[in-house]
Amino acid sequence: MATDLLKFEAAARKYQSAVVRYCYGRLGGDGELALEVFDDVLEVLYKKWDRIDTDSDILPWLLRVADNLSKNALRRKRKYYSNVVPLPDGSDGGGGPAVTDEYFLPDEDETVGRIEKDLSDADRALFRARFIEKKTLKEMESSTGLPYSTLRIRLKKIETTVRERIERGEYRG
Repeated sequence: MATDLLKFEAAARKYQSAVVRYCYGRLGGDGELALEVFDDVLEVLYKKWDRIDTDSDILPWLLRVADNLSKNALRRKRKYYSNVVPLPDGSDGGGGPAVTDEYFLPDEDETVGRIEKDLSDADRALFRARFIEKKTLKEMESSTGLPYSTLRIRLKKIETTVRERIERGEYRG
């Protein structure tokens, strides 16, 4: 198992540049979205690792996965922006209070506490370091000893879980 993890991390490092460049081009130069798609590609690679012949060149397969995930990302982006209605600066559009963090999250500390309570100890530490203490992935890599790619995948899973719970309303007062 440890050898597989080392092989996975080596493959992630080996193909990162090529896959991110490919995604960057497919996504119209959106670097942040390209990195998100690369995270998703790594997640697919990790899930299918035991079924892939890693002795051969997997770049063509990775680029096909990246192509499909890039298309999905563009669809989501278009759908999101087609539903966004711009609000006048400093208002909620109805003459109510100004749009601020306090307006949207009146009990932010309480909400964060509920989120952290639902996470495992390891995930709680990663969540706190990244989203509360605002540490960079490089800082987290050196402090935790976890490889960069592993951190990105774990943080993506944490973020997805938390986002789904927020959307379901699990953290409302």
